[in-house]
Amino acid sequence: MLPDSASDPEGSKGQIIFAVKANSNTPDGTIVFNRAGIYFDYNEVVFTNTTHNMLFGEPYPVAAFDYKHSCNNTGLVYDFIYSGGVPDGAIFEWNFGADAVPSSSTQENPFGVIFSGTGTREITLTVTRYGCSTTITKIIDIVDVKCGNNKVLVCHIPPGNPGNPQTICIAENALPAHLAHGDCLGPCQTNHKNKSAVPENENKEMFTKHDITQNTFEVFPNPFTEKANFSFTIQKTNFATIEIANSLGQTVATLYNGFTASDETYTIEFDSKGLNAGVYYCILRSADFSEFHKLVIIK
Repeated sequence: MLPDSASDPEGSKGQIIFAVKANSNTPDGTIVFNRAGIYFDYNEVVFTNTTHNMLFGEPYPVAAFDYKHSCNNTGLVYDFIYSGGVPDGAIFEWNFGADAVPSSSTQENPFGVIFSGTGTREITLTVTRYGCSTTITKIIDIVDVKCGNNKVLVCHIPPGNPGNPQTICIAENALPAHLAHGDCLGPCQTNHKNKSAVPENENKEMFTKHDITQNTFEVFPNPFTEKANFSFTIQKTNFATIEIANSLGQTVATLYNGFTASDETYTIEFDSKGLNAGVYYCILRSADFSEFHKLVIIK
């Protein structure tokens, strides 16, 4: 029942929504070309443009990284190591901030990044693979390794006890011996909150992760007037979605749509601006875990 394009150009455009299930033995990177033939009344068939889809079991890359002070440079020099494990075809975009040299990089593992001063920094990594992107922002401490006259901080790995690293202050002339058995300049790392693993164009506000070992889904406070925090954990690395729906079941907001790391809790701050007071539902879905909460917004 579409109107003709001469009288209503926009209204004459139709859409068909469909779902496709891939064969179980379809390898990653399979390309599917397709087009449709449309008949209007008794006219000749009109063919659409040809679509081009590349199929992946897990299309979103994992954005994750570790960092450490350069092991053999006493300046404010840091090495960054990608730890997301994307196997192929990935593009890396690092942002170290305006006071870093270089301030950005496209290397997978950029080493020797020099900062101009101490203090906390937000380091952002975006990983893109075949058009799908994920971003992580991690807060790190830039510290001076000097701990006195001709002394430096070292992350010391005790012989026979590698799981118990200790930050110690040593004389600079003792540094070669420590480096020789695996120690590294700078203090041992401290965990910080991360704004993590949020696919591009999704809600990135106040997104953090912490270690934990069970499936959970919580909201607080509830009822709320303006903002609420949603906290969730999925034990297995998986694709997950979190949506806010109104009382009619219509989706009014998407809080998360992407992969999650196993056994880590993610917290999202949700702003109810633009929504009327009333009852809503927040639904978490993954391959092997789903749960929902009733939300009450008071204005």
